[in-house]
Amino acid sequence: MISQSDNTAADLLLDVVGRPAVAELLGIDFVLKTRELFQLKADGGRRERFLAADAAGRDALVAELDGLPVTPEGGSVPHVPGLEWYVPAERLCALMESVGGLDMVGLNPGPAAPADWQQLAFKGGSETGVLNLTTRVQRADGRRYCVVFTWNGPDRLDEAKAAMLYGAALARLARP
Repeated sequence: MISQSDNTAADLLLDVVGRPAVAELLGIDFVLKTRELFQLKADGGRRERFLAADAAGRDALVAELDGLPVTPEGGSVPHVPGLEWYVPAERLCALMESVGGLDMVGLNPGPAAPADWQQLAFKGGSETGVLNLTTRVQRADGRRYCVVFTWNGPDRLDEAKAAMLYGAALARLARP
């Protein structure tokens, strides 16, 4: 799930662990499942109700979505402010620090060159208008870094160019 950004597995994990527990761990108010995000992006009326709702209203609204189909349009709608998981870089780094030694977060190195690092943990995610790359690395001299790149915008980002620039920054940090 971690190495491949498996959204279905993440949604199932939310069912097991619970939405409030995940929101608390991430330090955010509300966690949408990927399925719910796409449903809200495709349904302007429900989306506006969700954005205007308090926590109880959001719970009720996502309960309405259960069992409704996901339409292809939801996946192509660009970033909608207020629907994403807005996790601050400091929190992402703290989370990566807590799991940085686990094998699963090193399976996919992202834009980092594994040979440059004694230890490497990466998690990325994207959709139209959204990109996040978070990497925790440790050099052979023991120095650790956490590097976060987040883009939320109305247009599709050139992900290959962003990854290249991000990888170059990591490569520079690899040199003592």
